[in-house]
Amino acid sequence: MASQMTYNRNEEQRGFWARILRLPEKRSTPPEFGGPLAPSRPTFASHVTPDSAMTISAVYRAVSLLSGHVSQLPVGVWRGDTEVPSPALVTKPDVNSTQTAFKQMTTVSLATSGNAYWRVYRESPTAKIQNLQVLNPHSMTIEQDLKSGKLTYRYHDERGDYTFQDWQIKHLSLMRIPGSLYGIGPIQAAQAELRGTLDLRDYASNWFRSGGVPTGVLKTDQALTPDQATAYRERWESLASAGRGVAVLGNGMGYQPVHLNPADAQFLESQQFSITQIARMFGVPAGKLLAEVNGNSMTYTNLESANTDFVRDTLTSYLIEIEEALSDLIPRGSVVRFKVDALLRADKATRYATYSTALASGFMTVDEIRKEEGLPPMPLTERPKEVLTE
Repeated sequence: MASQMTYNRNEEQRGFWARILRLPEKRSTPPEFGGPLAPSRPTFASHVTPDSAMTISAVYRAVSLLSGHVSQLPVGVWRGDTEVPSPALVTKPDVNSTQTAFKQMTTVSLATSGNAYWRVYRESPTAKIQNLQVLNPHSMTIEQDLKSGKLTYRYHDERGDYTFQDWQIKHLSLMRIPGSLYGIGPIQAAQAELRGTLDLRDYASNWFRSGGVPTGVLKTDQALTPDQATAYRERWESLASAGRGVAVLGNGMGYQPVHLNPADAQFLESQQFSITQIARMFGVPAGKLLAEVNGNSMTYTNLESANTDFVRDTLTSYLIEIEEALSDLIPRGSVVRFKVDALLRADKATRYATYSTALASGFMTVDEIRKEEGLPPMPLTERPKEVLTE
């Protein structure tokens, strides 16, 4: 038996999840006497790639929100309970890019593929790390030696093929599946929902281009022969194609345009449901996708609660993965943490009321409060007398 086992990405996608999602679809028998049919779908639904999923506006918005929130959060380094100066590998992981771009590309990789790969530039496993680079996760395959368990990473881009050892790549995963070398993300786990959304969008688009819906109806109370009906139609179409102007119709002929109500024309209810599904897939509040949730009236209080839940239940998965990956690459004893307080802060009035209570109770000082607000210590000459005696 060969000692090398190759995990090809296409084969990986035909694993447990893909086998479930690609089962032949049970189709109901078409109506015997005609009637409207649902949009047709092939027996085996085609695989939804990250590129095609990103053409769905709600998916793009969800990935943009996730990467935007993570990229804007400041990062610090702690040794024990004390924050220490951050090394260059944390302040600027990639010398050819910004820290913000590095965090954004990592988050986009995790959200769209369930994996992120950092190219670690160093001469040996124990040598100092010179640089980190985010690689395209869709161009990476992993091989594992069955005897030693050693991993080899193979990467392909427009410049050629590359082979990396495990100490040259830092692999991050959003959700790990036992027995698989690859993580999975929302797009890989929710193929059926995304395929339905793409089918619905394409069906709505084709409805107007080739759906057999006339733009209008010419009608009269007089009997017409087939030749007369054809002549009237051709005459009207020639007038309409000539542009705006005055149309003259005779013999009691009238034109009535065909209007579709918004619910029929844009499939609003179905599209709204698709947005809700995508919000659930990515763990993003539907309101953040600019979607209206029926029966849900957002007030400031529950909006703030939704933001807290979003950070705790969704963003944390991305933040912890990046924190632990960076912590593994800096000197032992130091840990990297995102400063999420900015996302969880209450409004100014609530914060100031809390500070007032803390100051009156004596468990916070003015300088500690100012530090929380990102302000420098107050000069002694500017302090009120009651503060000087605290």
